[in-house]
Amino acid sequence: MPLLRTLHLSFNQLRQLPTGFAKLRSLRTLSVIHNQLELLPDGICALDSLWRIEAFHNQLSKLPDDFGKLKALSQLRLQDNLLVELPASFGGLENLKELRLTDNKLASLPANFGNLAALESCILTNNHLSEFPASIGKLRCLTSLSISYNQLKSLPKEIGKLHHLTHLSISNNQLKSLPKEIGELVALFSLGVSDNPFSELPEEIGNLKNLEALYLDNTLVERIPDSISGCRSLVDLSLSGSKVRSLPKSMKSMTHLDRIYFRKGDLTEKELGLIKANLPITTKIILEKAEK
Repeated sequence: MPLLRTLHLSFNQLRQLPTGFAKLRSLRTLSVIHNQLELLPDGICALDSLWRIEAFHNQLSKLPDDFGKLKALSQLRLQDNLLVELPASFGGLENLKELRLTDNKLASLPANFGNLAALESCILTNNHLSEFPASIGKLRCLTSLSISYNQLKSLPKEIGKLHHLTHLSISNNQLKSLPKEIGELVALFSLGVSDNPFSELPEEIGNLKNLEALYLDNTLVERIPDSISGCRSLVDLSLSGSKVRSLPKSMKSMTHLDRIYFRKGDLTEKELGLIKANLPITTKIILEKAEK
């Protein structure tokens, strides 16, 4: 057993891990999904070869204080638990590449969250986060960030330092504005900011030359800035349920724009005609049915 490298105990009714678990010093993968675990034992922090932890669909309410000592940890999947906070040592996970914490109860993140220097994918959807630490700007390897369905009122300007970010999803929050620094996300491929109460897009949005999908559904945005034409790779633009009733003439040059979405009934025939006149002839206008 001391040489055991992989341990699968998933789909049981475990309330705690077996005695002697901390002796598995060669363990690389631990999978305990779909159990009834409320805690991970403190001894797990001594497993310095541990590379992957899968403990989603449990009842975990906290992690051990020394969790950050797991220096080899690369994948951490703890979605669908009851976590309300992360330990102060969490920033010590210097080799963590994938973090999944969807469907927990996190109200905040530790200030040293930005110390996760190797982090590439971070999914924090459906928590209770009201702010994001400024240290996010240190996550220079991050390519995908999902923080939808939280309670964020703003984004730190440091988000603009994430120059390798390709996917950003911040829909269903309480954002009243987007920082101009969002225009510095030069690698961004997809940007989802639907279901937020902001009313303006920063002019810097036009700097996103690699952006292919932009989702602005159910926002208070009324005007698309002329600079949008700088998004020369844009293929999909979704404005369903927004306040947009006209488009700038500059969009006529956006030859890659294939589809633009509005909600059926939001536009008059005259408005629809003027919108068509400002789009490439190949762009399709799709009118979506309102949700019941």
